[in-house]
Amino acid sequence: MIRSPLALSNVEARIFALALGCLHQKQDSLEFTIHFQDITPSGRRGGSAYAELMEAQTKLTQPLMMTRGKSGRRQRDAISMFAILSLNEGSRQITGQFNPLLREHLLNLAGRFTTVELQSLLSFKSAHTQRLFWILRSYHNQTWEEPLAFETLREWLFGEDSEQYRNWTDFNRYVLKPAMAEFLEIGWQVEMRVQKQGRRVEALIFKMTSTLEPDTDSAVRPAKRTLTLTEIARYREELAAIYTELPALYDRLRLDFELKEYQAREVVSNVRDMTAYTLVTKVLYDVRIALVNPNNIKSVAAYTLSQIKSVLPVYQTLAEMVGSTESKPA
Repeated sequence: MIRSPLALSNVEARIFALALGCLHQKQDSLEFTIHFQDITPSGRRGGSAYAELMEAQTKLTQPLMMTRGKSGRRQRDAISMFAILSLNEGSRQITGQFNPLLREHLLNLAGRFTTVELQSLLSFKSAHTQRLFWILRSYHNQTWEEPLAFETLREWLFGEDSEQYRNWTDFNRYVLKPAMAEFLEIGWQVEMRVQKQGRRVEALIFKMTSTLEPDTDSAVRPAKRTLTLTEIARYREELAAIYTELPALYDRLRLDFELKEYQAREVVSNVRDMTAYTLVTKVLYDVRIALVNPNNIKSVAAYTLSQIKSVLPVYQTLAEMVGSTESKPA
């Protein structure tokens, strides 16, 4: 299912990941419910956001095309990913059911990713990055001896007969390199070997390894090192032991307001009482209001972080402290 032509937009990729996150290996149901705000976390509402979801609904209910064959004879199968996919503007929810014929593949796939890992995948900026991650993870723990044809990979990412990024230099620059940088942020390093015929790139050989490092029991870690997926899960448990509200705040900062993982961790590390928690949640509410007309906001993450820093005393700069001291009468 993953290794098939499946060009997805960012919204479509998020719907797939969120729906998969609702499945459990030990349950029979393939049904799921997703909230609109989890799919489009920038806070956009109204007709344009709903139209984007309708477009995604249409695309995701089209059949997947899978081609296989032996001895030069091809067999092309068409199968729908979802049995039903429904939008409810009133409840602001998407409900649906995966195709029962895909049960075995879906439950196996869902079992390989924890909810925390799936949430981390939603932080990817590009749908191409998310699709490439699924593809490479589908090969993980295999021998990696068989090269993956460049044209095959391009077709899986962009669909059949696509003209997008036919040039290897552009594909490598705008798809592969940005994706590998994002993979590293969530705990995976990807090495790539290129096979050529003359000057033409024919195939790629990938090697995907975990960058997981031994963790400590302490919640205090180097500030700008991005946590791996396993560390994120443990960190959320540590936060819950301090305040039950903190894991959700940590997730919102990363996923809804686009802060880097270490930035979100820095913020929640400075929320040690309900006064600070109330200040931060009030800021996030105001940011959502501001994002309704985001003309003057170039970066959601930067704007959010600046607003949080303006209300938490711990972010007061040394210069401000010195200036305050110097202004006092002798």
